[in-house]
Amino acid sequence: MLERPTPLFREDFSLRCPRALDPFEAFLPSQPGFIQDFVIGLYNSEVPVAYSAWSAVWCLAMAIKREAWVKWFKDDPLFPNFYIILSGPPSSKKGKAVGRAVRVYKSGIGPVDRPIKGEEMRPYEGKLSEPWVRAMKTHVPLIMDFSTTRPLKAALSWRGRRGMGTEKGSEVELRDADGELLHNEDGSIWKYTKTSEIGVVTEELSTFLGKQKYNEGLVPLMLAIYNTDLDKEDRTDAHGIVSMRSLCTNWLAGTTADSFQDAVSDTAKGDGFFSRATIVHQDRRWQRFFPPPDWPWLPGPDELGTRLAYVAETTLGEHVLTPGALALAKTWYDAHVESLEAQVEYAHFWSRKDIQLLKLALIMKAQRYPAPGDFDITEADLADAIRLLDATAKFAPRIMEPTSAPQRMRDIKKFERILSAGGPEGVSRARLQRSTHLPAEDMDVILSELLRYGKIHVIAEGEKREFLSEAPSAKDIYVWAALAVDPLPEDEEEREPAPKRKRTPASRGRRK
Repeated sequence: MLERPTPLFREDFSLRCPRALDPFEAFLPSQPGFIQDFVIGLYNSEVPVAYSAWSAVWCLAMAIKREAWVKWFKDDPLFPNFYIILSGPPSSKKGKAVGRAVRVYKSGIGPVDRPIKGEEMRPYEGKLSEPWVRAMKTHVPLIMDFSTTRPLKAALSWRGRRGMGTEKGSEVELRDADGELLHNEDGSIWKYTKTSEIGVVTEELSTFLGKQKYNEGLVPLMLAIYNTDLDKEDRTDAHGIVSMRSLCTNWLAGTTADSFQDAVSDTAKGDGFFSRATIVHQDRRWQRFFPPPDWPWLPGPDELGTRLAYVAETTLGEHVLTPGALALAKTWYDAHVESLEAQVEYAHFWSRKDIQLLKLALIMKAQRYPAPGDFDITEADLADAIRLLDATAKFAPRIMEPTSAPQRMRDIKKFERILSAGGPEGVSRARLQRSTHLPAEDMDVILSELLRYGKIHVIAEGEKREFLSEAPSAKDIYVWAALAVDPLPEDEEEREPAPKRKRTPASRGRRK
């Protein structure tokens, strides 16, 4: 078995890697591990921390797949599969994050495709040290860029896995490092049946889900293969039966908001697409490197692949929440339900957030490189999952917002400047209205958006609230949140023209 990795610490790289502050670093796991290591590995790039963190989550989910799960219903455990969509402006380095994730996964797990006809199977090139783990992990294919439904379904066929992986056949006998057969508790030989798990990678989502005729049916198919509890079949006269069993699909994609709105049909928006997907939206990138600095001390794909292989070898079996984690989960769930009831217009984004949280909690446990045999998801694991998921979910609706609204953006930035300058005492509604000169309806739209993104909270009748009052009072106080991102500097094209100064005779004289 691989040696247990030592996590890296951001503090050790802060002086050697001068970077601008990326506010999303505040939401990274408090426990060092693979996610932080992956983020550090991209310190010499302009990839936003949110993108690198969730690309690391995709790597972990691909490495763990169905070999570890969270206890849920007895006949329906929760496996850690994610649909992760990185959203942002053009050239926000989404492709760099996706490409690094693929390289790390290939380096660590080393998926083995079926050999070309007439050729022998190529040797294993990953980092997994145990033969029995290789038999479980290396048959999962990666579908890159775009595809029609037919090749995607063919890739999901478990019968088609006979020639994939380090061992041939759809059912293989598991062996230890000495080549000896492994046995179950009853003395029978331990066998593994290959599954219909798959990794889908699309650097540009609009290419994959575009409205071209040959792409029809891809969205319904991706929705259908998200669930892990049912086996599925595809029957056609031309191609016969494609059997899919033990599904576990992980998807990593990049897109701009405009491309996404154009590519994803209105039907998909209402069919549960958003609730299944984790939308990681960033409005900008924070770093400026030209050319990229050469920092050889950063962990590269090869080192990160070895760390990922350790997670794959040791994260096995059923995991349960400790009593402290369960109590925290219940408290969070109550607040989550109240949030859904108060903001029903965003239910299509957040309705599966509770299930996503439990899956992410398992990822948080696995990413800290625990010792083999550790099946506890701790309170710290759950708190880290809540921090990352809540911070990400607040910005998800921006993927559906129009990008060409300069006046609205100016108004939002004006609110941010006023509220952030208000300090811990906040700004009263009456003062805010005097400062902005906006109608109450327009004020409420902007305030609701700032609340949704966690930038402010409301104090009404002496109580802290996360939502606007039904009948806002002039005495309501709006307080800038401690962890909110500082207001963005205005772009040159959005800056309001400075007022012209009256030229006096004295100023005309000085100018001469």
